[in-house]
Amino acid sequence: MTQRIHFFTTRIDMKTGGGSHRHCVSLIRLLRDMGYEVVVHSLFSTRNFPPSDIDPHVYEGEKYSYRKFQQFLADRMKQYESETALFFIYGQPLIFGAGRYRRNGRVPVAIYLDNYLYSMGETTSDAAHLSTIGRLVLFCKELPYRIKRTLYDRTVGLYYARAIDQYFAVSPYLKDAYIRFGFPKDRFVVEPHFFDSLPHTEHVERSVAQVSFLYSGRLTYDKGVDLFLYALAQLPQKNWCARIIGDGPQKTTLEALAIQLGIAPQVTFVPWLTPEELNHEYERADVFVHPTRWAEPFGRTIVEAMQHGLALIVPDRGGPSWVAQGASLLFQNGNRKALTHALQVMLDDSETRNTLRKVALNRAHDFAYSIGAPVFRERIEKILQ
Repeated sequence: MTQRIHFFTTRIDMKTGGGSHRHCVSLIRLLRDMGYEVVVHSLFSTRNFPPSDIDPHVYEGEKYSYRKFQQFLADRMKQYESETALFFIYGQPLIFGAGRYRRNGRVPVAIYLDNYLYSMGETTSDAAHLSTIGRLVLFCKELPYRIKRTLYDRTVGLYYARAIDQYFAVSPYLKDAYIRFGFPKDRFVVEPHFFDSLPHTEHVERSVAQVSFLYSGRLTYDKGVDLFLYALAQLPQKNWCARIIGDGPQKTTLEALAIQLGIAPQVTFVPWLTPEELNHEYERADVFVHPTRWAEPFGRTIVEAMQHGLALIVPDRGGPSWVAQGASLLFQNGNRKALTHALQVMLDDSETRNTLRKVALNRAHDFAYSIGAPVFRERIEKILQ
């Protein structure tokens, strides 16, 4: 008899969602390929754009308060307890509701994490670029909620969190952040995103007259694209071009900034692309720049860039430095001067670029589906023993 897994997530958005949505879909499909019947639940009704092969039960969880939402999830899990072998939970917003269920529920629970809890203080805000007075007003406005969330998460939340059977963390950095917060160390394993292999790419040394820099991702404050533009403007040479691919709330501001800095002729903004179109962008670039301010837990675009043999510039704090280990130049998160220096090195030294390109191709293999999927399979089977 086929075992059934109930898979809970907040939403599946394959139109505008980031890498977490894509990996969520990958895990659902992998569990199916393992022979399980997978019943998918999207707990939020907005921005649900699943692929055609996934038809989730959709709820209106967004109408509940934070605590009531946790109870809502626990009740849904209890509802399906008698017909499931495992509850698989994707995303940190669902931890405490799942733990609430598991405290008295009989079915094991596994949770995949690729982001922080709000109360960990690792995230940044698009409001961070406001004036000092504006930030102070916003801080005071949010302070009561921050205090309540932190108190709940560190007391009641951790009580429920310690009931979970298995946590999958996308990177060692994220794993350590949760353990420092008080989560049980012995329940964590590192399970990075895995990727379909591209057609074999040979390492080709390149010495070009104009170095092409590439960024791909959301255009938000935490992604640090403005830092990238400021750093480019500091380069004395003009033997470079940059392509910025993506969309987001800062797009208009960033386009205006490029004009203000006098680098608009060398910077091209490109809207969201299909995976095939994005592959073409990777192939024509020389250096991938990941200028994020925050300690990003992973960074899917970094792996995609490595698959195409790009040299990398990534921040030293968070998951990116682990993902790109040995294939990148590092800079301190948010440090414009350090980012400028890394860009200058890439411009001046084709030998460094070519060495990093070769390492990138090798490192990309570590995130191949053929490697990650069997490990995930073994871990799921162990939970169900």
